[in-house]
Amino acid sequence: MYQRNTFIFLSLLFTFATTAFADLDFSTSFSAAEGYVSGGIDKQIQQAAPYFVEGASVRGGLYFPRSRNYEMGILRRDPNSRGARALLQKGAGEGFDVGSTWSARIVYTFEGLPAMVMGGKVPTMLGGVGFSNAKNEAIEIVYAGIQKTPQHSESYQFYVFGKSGGGFFSKNVNYASIGDDTSDADDLSDKLEIEFTLTKSSKAGVLSFEAALRNMDKRSTLATLSGDLKVPHLYDEDLYAYVSSGAVVEEANYDLFNLHALSSKAEAK
Repeated sequence: MYQRNTFIFLSLLFTFATTAFADLDFSTSFSAAEGYVSGGIDKQIQQAAPYFVEGASVRGGLYFPRSRNYEMGILRRDPNSRGARALLQKGAGEGFDVGSTWSARIVYTFEGLPAMVMGGKVPTMLGGVGFSNAKNEAIEIVYAGIQKTPQHSESYQFYVFGKSGGGFFSKNVNYASIGDDTSDADDLSDKLEIEFTLTKSSKAGVLSFEAALRNMDKRSTLATLSGDLKVPHLYDEDLYAYVSSGAVVEEANYDLFNLHALSSKAEAK
């Protein structure tokens, strides 16, 4: 009896440990106290804080400036980079049951675009947060962010999408709500928060989501989105949070994208 009970206890302990290991709770404010140093965010440079990797095509796009005029705690984008992306190396989700959740949160500012109808057909992405099923590249993804569409002159678009037809949802937000001036192309937005939560649905290949855009300076919620994303490539995989900034290029402009905080959490059911 003693041996049997001991075996049951150890089995339960192992099961608990496995479940606890599968969960994830990570946050960073990019401070020097966390081990970050000036230079790129890639783990090859941040050896004391090797939490992120940049894809090969965008390496060097996100970095901490070396100038004494800047303090640690804000991750910036190289103004000459046509895209910037950093993937968190801590992920979870493989084997998660229905009802399990993943959430990611960023706090950032960006330099707005002029209030005018833009040419072309492709929106300009202005930063956001998502999940990938690979920790080295954002290939199969879901994403929540802000973009400027060619069709709207005095508003931005808060949106969520799943790649390859997984779904698209959006709401417009006006310039004033995010603290952006319609006539000043060099002003920063207010400090904004994007919170993006996924829940594993009982529908095969479907992740339900909730997303919120908030103005941290004004303590207001600007937009919320919810729905289902059909993303079978992500349904039974480990998911890795990542942050991304878009393709605005402006020589010597170091305020295009300023990341103050990032967190990621996964809870297995």
